Order: sequence, then structure tokens, then C-alpha cells
Amino acid sequence: MTKGFIILISMLVFICGYGQDQTLEIKSLQEKYNNLETELINIGNKIDGKILEYDINEIIGLGLPTEDYIIHKSYVLSYSEKHEQAKWTAHILNPRVKKLGSKRTNDFRLDPLVTTSTADSTDYFHYEITTKKYSTYGYDRGHLVPSADFRWNKDAMSDTYYYSNISPQRPEFNRGIWGELENYCRAHVIAKDTELYCYNIPVFGDDSTIKESVNDVAIPA
Repeated sequence: MTKGFIILISMLVFICGYGQDQTLEIKSLQEKYNNLETELINIGNKIDGKILEYDINEIIGLGLPTEDYIIHKSYVLSYSEKHEQAKWTAHILNPRVKKLGSKRTNDFRLDPLVTTSTADSTDYFHYEITTKKYSTYGYDRGHLVPSADFRWNKDAMSDTYYYSNISPQRPEFNRGIWGELENYCRAHVIAKDTELYCYNIPVFGDDSTIKESVNDVAIPA
């Protein structure tokens, strides 16, 4: 074996070893980066939790329309068994809404804190076995506390999908002027960098209900 060939092999061994060391170093740095990202997420969640806790205490401290109410992560409500929806809801819309985080979850479900149970999906639509399609009763499941007001926190947003926070709304109303009002409130909060205290109260007129609904859900006037 010639001297030049031995030197070439030695160089290849050195280069390969150096490359392996770099790979290990990159891997180590990536693990540290991932750990820091996880830690930042955990800290962010703790901050969100404290803000939500503060807002709820602030709302309750100001006083509420009735003494019977239910506390969720992002809002407070009082439930009307007669109407199968909230008598009122209260929440704080804060500038963190400018953070485009979570998307709509659409996880509509029963509210476990309402002991008398709530309305459910059968009050708004039914499933046709023959056509395998959902048929609505003509009403949107309208949020009282808007889900988009809490897009900055996934759990807080998810809480807005309890049926206790849902009120039947005509599509042209829910997706029209009601949606415009919600957007206006969010735009105001972002532009002014201020909080907005929001109270929603369904107004019932002639006690009409969704005739197809299983639980006789009332239609607000």
C-alpha cells in the first residue's frame, strides 16, 4: 500500500468522522430547540389560563343579571330550561383576539354543567338514512358567545360549542347582520387595543319553538 493511498484513506476517515460529529451536533441542537418550543407553548398556555381566570373573576365581580349561573373557561351563562338555551351570556373580548390561532372546532355538544341537560343536534337537524344526508330545520346553531372571540385559545374556543351557548338563528341573520356585529366588535378591540365587555340576551316574544325539535327549543324574537 503506497503512502499516498494511506493518506487518502486517513483523510476519508477524518471527513466521515467529522461529518458524523456535525450530524450529532445538529441533532442535539434540534432536540434543544424542540424542548424550548414545548416549554414556550406550556408557558403560553399558562398565561392564557391566567388571563381567562382574571376575565371571569372580573365579570363576576362587576355583577350579573341573575344569581344562578354557570362558569366556563371563557364565559359565564345562566341557562333557561324553558327555552333550552342561555338566558344570558357574559364574556370579555380582549386584544389577544388578533392572534390568529385556532380554527373553528365545530365540536357542538351537551353542556355537562347543565344538570337538566341541554338542547342537542336533534333540535336543529336530522339525518336521512335513505339519502345519507343531514336535513336542517331552517335554523343555524347561532353562537351567543362567538367562537372567534377566543381563537387565541383552543380550549376556550371549544367551550363556546356547548349547546347551552347556542340559540336558533335564521341563516340570513346569523351570517348577515349578527356576524357583522361580531366582526365589528373584534375590529374595535384590535384597533383600540382595549377590552370589550360583552353581554348577550336572547329576547323571546310569542314563545314559538322549532316545531321539529325534540326539546322544544324556543326561537328568540
